[in-house]
Amino acid sequence: MNRKLKWDEIIGILFVTVSVCFLCISVFLSFSDDIWYDELFTMGLINQPFGKLISITARDVHPPLYFLIVKLFVSVTEIIGTGISQVAIAKLASVFPFLLCLIYAVTMVRRNFGMLTAGLFSFLLLSMPQIADYTVEIRMYGYALFFITAAMLHAYELVQEKKSYVNWFALTFYALAACYTHYFACVAACMVYLYLLIALWKEHRIKEEMKAYLISGACCAAAYLPWLISVVVFQVGQVKEN
Repeated sequence: MNRKLKWDEIIGILFVTVSVCFLCISVFLSFSDDIWYDELFTMGLINQPFGKLISITARDVHPPLYFLIVKLFVSVTEIIGTGISQVAIAKLASVFPFLLCLIYAVTMVRRNFGMLTAGLFSFLLLSMPQIADYTVEIRMYGYALFFITAAMLHAYELVQEKKSYVNWFALTFYALAACYTHYFACVAACMVYLYLLIALWKEHRIKEEMKAYLISGACCAAAYLPWLISVVVFQVGQVKEN
């Protein structure tokens, strides 16, 4: 038997539909070859061998994950032979995290907060000032946004006691991905863990979840430590040389 949609669900669906239209516009904009200096740096970097890419990013102000993602997109499409330019593929790679945000909106956000909130989440995300530029910019900001948003949503579900093992793994994965995407995103990931700690304490579940919390945080920190050490060692060497 078909259930009649409520007014808030209808409005939420309309907001999601408009958001999908915004994303389609971003896909269309991806086929322009106009890029600026930082995007040119990204394009030059992804054409370097893997080892050299890592070495160069250690000297830059950003971690390497985003550049590896774009390199993967470009490499796969070149193997398939789509005939699409590298610049267009790199821009489409920047659209991808916003598509993932929409998927999270209609699944996890809708499940926890309802269809209206999911629609508002989608619409406000894709109607932010200058977001049409950021969705196609060949830089890491869209991925940083997605990783932090996803980590926060999984942390919220942990507070709600939903599928704890899956959510602990997802939180650890997304927090680590955020750390390897942008240093400010690393700070935001720490804030997500702080939120979770405070929320579990308020829910009187801190003792029962402390083991999982510490394992998650330790895994994230341990996996990020090699990069931090390599960056610090390199930068100290640069300072000494200068």
